[in-house]
Amino acid sequence: MDCISKQKFTIILIVVLIALGCAAYFGDGEGYFIGSFVPEFTGVCLELLIILKVFEVWQQRDEKRKLIKVERRLREFLIFFLNHTCMDFPPSCRPGRFYGIDYEQNQKALEKLINHIEEKGLAENLVIQVQMYCKSECQIINNLIPVSSELENDH
Repeated sequence: MDCISKQKFTIILIVVLIALGCAAYFGDGEGYFIGSFVPEFTGVCLELLIILKVFEVWQQRDEKRKLIKVERRLREFLIFFLNHTCMDFPPSCRPGRFYGIDYEQNQKALEKLINHIEEKGLAENLVIQVQMYCKSECQIINNLIPVSSELENDH
């Protein structure tokens, strides 16, 4: 059984609310349906819309907190990886702290690191060191792949 999406449900509520408003405006105010049911249904629709909005805000806040935790975990792993594998590179090629205030500096340092590797290559001992590190941390790397896919570019 397909469930109705939140967006469709909200649209249905708004349409019902408009229909109830039209019925109340154009209908006979003395009748039982217009006098009793329409105000009650209108209140129920408004309450549901408010509840939906409150839950949506809570869900967005929780999702944002989750993404921040994911980003922190990835940042910690990247810092740990680069600190253990990039010690032999020039200081200008080593990224610093991976926090928002250092974003541009880190981007430049990573570009310099990539250019340095492309120009001069990697020493055999460094390649072996990276391979050993990746083998020892294979489980962590495999666990971080789906985690990193949750992040968006603008996060």
